[in-house]
Amino acid sequence: MRIWLLTWLLLSSPLFGKGEETFIDYDKLDLTVTIKALRSGNQDPSGINNYYFKLTADALPILKEEVKKPFTERLKIERVIGEFGEIEIKSLKNWVPDKKPNPLFSIALSGDVIREIAAETMRKFKVAEDGVSIICRIELFERSKKFGFWGDDLTVGEVTFPIIPETLPHGPRIENREMTITDKLGTQVRLSVVFKYAQEKAASAKTAADNTSTAAPK
Repeated sequence: MRIWLLTWLLLSSPLFGKGEETFIDYDKLDLTVTIKALRSGNQDPSGINNYYFKLTADALPILKEEVKKPFTERLKIERVIGEFGEIEIKSLKNWVPDKKPNPLFSIALSGDVIREIAAETMRKFKVAEDGVSIICRIELFERSKKFGFWGDDLTVGEVTFPIIPETLPHGPRIENREMTITDKLGTQVRLSVVFKYAQEKAASAKTAADNTSTAAPK
């Protein structure tokens, strides 16, 4: 009895509390952003809008003096993942992609890139791993045309989603979601974020819940 009690106390102590599940497995954070539907706005005087999207991952140190600042003023490591979804469309017109997946209207973000910017943030701002937050931004732009030449691109709108939020408990949010970008000029875009391992995580959680509910009473 005494040996069992001693073993339990050791395993439950902070020294042994850092199990594998405490640490983030970045290889499980692969995700894909896809344009599901678009209704064009009325941004370009020509009546034809030239849209494109950009995905950016921001890694922020979770510091007391930083969290209350506006996002644009926060310390961060910014990584532009890339541009995607270039669409030329008439004003106030609906567009949906073909049923067959088209890589032009999707962009992938690997967990390895998330790991890289998390590590860089730890080194640059001298914070621990649980002091790093990862937020993604999807921005919609309209290529501005002036006198037949490309001008300054117009930011139509943006939407953000957390991969590793600042809220506790610290850790990734592997959750598929749908989001929209809208503006006052009639634009509406529907986007999806799909994590490669979200179904696996959901299945594991369901199995754990089932095991708990079916456990025999002691």
